[in-house]
Amino acid sequence: MKTTLVVPDALYRQAKLRAAARNVTLRDLFVSGLQRELAAPAAGAEPAAVAELAAVYTQTDRRRRQPGSVGSLQRDTLHERGVS
Repeated sequence: MKTTLVVPDALYRQAKLRAAARNVTLRDLFVSGLQRELAAPAAGAEPAAVAELAAVYTQTDRRRRQPGSVGSLQRDTLHERGVS
């Protein structure tokens, strides 16, 4: 999946240097960092909130696969459900 991120300039430069030092692409560096972050327990997150977010995403993802369905995960939907 493609997405766009806004990364502070200084952080971007550090990431480029780290990727070059490891001889990996910037994409691979971001993916491995995200995987590491998601593997760790969520600090301060309520287990119920995490489960709710997962349920919303799963439901939305199913709709996206149905023909003729929009099914996009909207920020407002998460806020309406109280998931942050």
